[in-house]
Amino acid sequence: MALFIIITIFLNLVSAQACWKNTTCSGPTDTAWPGPWEANIYAPSSRKVPPKNVLSAQTGNILFNYSGSIGLSGNGSKYVLDYGKEVGGLVTFKFTSTGPGAIGLAFTEAKNYIGEWSDSSNGGFKGPDGAIYANFSSAGTSTYTMPDAQLRGGFRYLTLFLITNGTTSVNVSDIILDIGFQPTWSNLRAYQGYFHCNDEMLNKIWYSGAYTLQTNAVPPNTGRQIPTVKIGWANNATMSPGDTVITDGAKRDRAVWPGDMGIAVPSTFVSVGDDLDSVKNALQVMYNYQNSATGAFPEAGPPLLQLGSDTYHMWTMIGTYNYVLYTNDTSFLIQNWAKYLKAMDYVYGKVSAPGLLEVTGIRDWARWQQGYNNSEAQMIALELIRRSWGWYLNNPNGTESTVIEGYLQNATFAYRSSRGYMYDTSYVSHAHGWSSGPTSALTEYVLGLSVTSRIGATWKLAPQFGDLTNAEGGFVTKLGKFQASWKLASKGYTLNYTVPAGTTGQVIVPVVTAGVIPSIKLDGKDLHGKSDLQIKNGGVAFAATGGKHTIVVS
Repeated sequence: MALFIIITIFLNLVSAQACWKNTTCSGPTDTAWPGPWEANIYAPSSRKVPPKNVLSAQTGNILFNYSGSIGLSGNGSKYVLDYGKEVGGLVTFKFTSTGPGAIGLAFTEAKNYIGEWSDSSNGGFKGPDGAIYANFSSAGTSTYTMPDAQLRGGFRYLTLFLITNGTTSVNVSDIILDIGFQPTWSNLRAYQGYFHCNDEMLNKIWYSGAYTLQTNAVPPNTGRQIPTVKIGWANNATMSPGDTVITDGAKRDRAVWPGDMGIAVPSTFVSVGDDLDSVKNALQVMYNYQNSATGAFPEAGPPLLQLGSDTYHMWTMIGTYNYVLYTNDTSFLIQNWAKYLKAMDYVYGKVSAPGLLEVTGIRDWARWQQGYNNSEAQMIALELIRRSWGWYLNNPNGTESTVIEGYLQNATFAYRSSRGYMYDTSYVSHAHGWSSGPTSALTEYVLGLSVTSRIGATWKLAPQFGDLTNAEGGFVTKLGKFQASWKLASKGYTLNYTVPAGTTGQVIVPVVTAGVIPSIKLDGKDLHGKSDLQIKNGGVAFAATGGKHTIVVS
């Protein structure tokens, strides 16, 4: 018994150490869907990550695989360490020197900006962030760990360079990054959702969106400092209550932006999982800073707290709906219900007689001409996903693991201001949750599986095949597992689904021949000929129950 207790205590300590610093582990410990698709997960298997390769600072070419140490000799000597994917956190290393000097550390998400200056993140827009330094005054051996305030939220490349007035050389060893994102998870690969189809590019895009969202879930005390610093960077501002919060980007802004959450939250739900504490904390801080007199929400959370955006005000309200839809956290809703109603009164008070919103809070990222009656719409097709997201994922100058904030038509990086692209190009975020739309779209529209009421008490299965031949996927809510798959045949297709017992849903099966109600067999029983079966928008809809079922359409 004593041995069992000791082993249990040891395992608990190991588990606790696997989360960020003193954060309590509350995330899942294992994947809900083991299978070959796990090969597409970009998240590392450990929170302690070494570099993968050592590159030439002059050419960016691989010189050798990182095997535990590198040597720097003389002023200005440098190497670039490539982690092979987007990472973020605090770097620790040991070094032995022959004399005085300093080891510089400079970070970048894109290979375009490797060198002695970190890419831009501090909010100044004007140029790179510079570097931080491990200073030493004499020969000897020491260990360096980055200061917490200089945590680097997102990077792939780390340039180490030597500054010395003499002939000092150093051997740098045991270079380890302590991953700072998804702070409450001991197993960063414990996804509660999955997607897999016959197109490997689409599979990788789905998982790049999921990984991006992980990098955007960060410790609440690691927000970007406001007012912004003029030199270097500072990620030590408090953004929200709790142990984790979802932000707009890994590198920057490291702030709560409700508009970004409109895309990020559905994609988080279907991929990383239904444990949405990061979303809850982000929403709560918006309620905490709501204008008590008017009911208006800020455009962004603290410490930024920008004001004057009707669109982002409504995104906080939409985010509240999505959070409750996916979690059934009615306690959160009750706690904030009076404020939600006040927020509704605020925005509905701007609706004119024709029933259109008269926008007076015109702030909306990089768009100021938003007054009067404004509406936006977006359609995502498979080819657009392959072309736009696939191009970046295959770009050797990018992270090859996440989704970028945006890029120009000529395939270069640039950051938009209110009018044009005048800001420093390295300011672009290469891990930005608002670009994770394909992750939720592939699950909810291509696979076709979505929840339509809280935690999936009701659901919908409406596949759209596009040019694919098969797809499968699933996610988890507090009711249990939801899974679906479909596979085309020569004269029709088979659709399988397994959802929690006691739930009900709507299945919409695409027709095989335009305008003709197909033969539909549910668990071997023919549904064809029922008077209530009708074609609408290219599909036939019927009610369905929970459990495990097979539909054959021909």
